[in-house]
Amino acid sequence: MVMPDRERYPHFGIDIEHLPEAKKWEIGNKYKITLEVKMTGLSINERNEGESGYADFDVRGIEAGKIEKEYKRKLLQKGM
Repeated sequence: MVMPDRERYPHFGIDIEHLPEAKKWEIGNKYKITLEVKMTGLSINERNEGESGYADFDVRGIEAGKIEKEYKRKLLQKGM
């Protein structure tokens, strides 16, 4: 039996030391974080089916929840 292709997402893992807020988060819920990254490498493979590749980054900064808080603040300012 052939299984249909599932959508694939990149995986991200980080040490709790760098994102202590995650200790209070619940598995299965969705959260927003903002990463500041520095690109350190790029590898592109050209194939008959098109391009594939891999990009390397070093994380230089992390902010958790900023996007959601700013969004809520804007809604409150508009009286929504």
